[in-house]
Amino acid sequence: MKKIPLLFLLILTFGFSQEEIKFENCTSKKNTSEINWCLMEEIPNKLNLEFNSQDINFINKYNKTQITIKYKIISTGNIELVEIITDASDFIPIVEKFLKKISIDVSRKDFDKYFDKISHIKFFLIKNSKTDSISKTPKEVDSFITQPDSPTFIECKNLNPTEKRECLDKGLQNHFIKNFILPSESKQTTNTSFIITLTINEEGYIDLIDVKRGDEFIKEEIMRIYKLLPKLEPALLNNVPTKINYSFPINIKLQ
Repeated sequence: MKKIPLLFLLILTFGFSQEEIKFENCTSKKNTSEINWCLMEEIPNKLNLEFNSQDINFINKYNKTQITIKYKIISTGNIELVEIITDASDFIPIVEKFLKKISIDVSRKDFDKYFDKISHIKFFLIKNSKTDSISKTPKEVDSFITQPDSPTFIECKNLNPTEKRECLDKGLQNHFIKNFILPSESKQTTNTSFIITLTINEEGYIDLIDVKRGDEFIKEEIMRIYKLLPKLEPALLNNVPTKINYSFPINIKLQ
């Protein structure tokens, strides 16, 4: 899959309203973890609605094309685009224009843990079965489920999607906090929030990708702890096991 340089994209005009997109259904969730997961579901859904409002030839050309979006939520509540990876090159300006419209209420005190953290959304452009004319407005097109169900611990596999995410978040937090031993060689003495990124593959096995905000000794300790994690229930996309990256913060007392 080729990476399309964003600097060389033409600026095109598409059908998005000039009004801000606030995702109030997401920001009303009870905690920031749920808000983040909601955004990762709603953004692909709304982009698929826009996809199905394009010319039928455009839709047929890019149907079932995968898109990966990397972005950050910044302190203003806006989205900062990092990268788009896709073969649907003509759809990239639509994604860019859409992301610029997003304005999220980040007034909650705990939302700052997501600022400047890179989030990954991977989904497919899917032609709706009702797309049988030249174009449709988003209101005429059914919604889509194109974001995987959360991976989770085995004991939580029969819970609903929200409870699965909560189980994973709390389980990972507890695992790292309970097992953390401050290395004597570490010179880091200030309490901080570490950002850990894991890959959970199609079989539920875990690999550590990255640790941010720790010195090399703390990163080695986190590497030791992650290896103690059990096999998980993998993420599901349309009931098919799917490999995903998963980032989360942990607050560890160093004093």
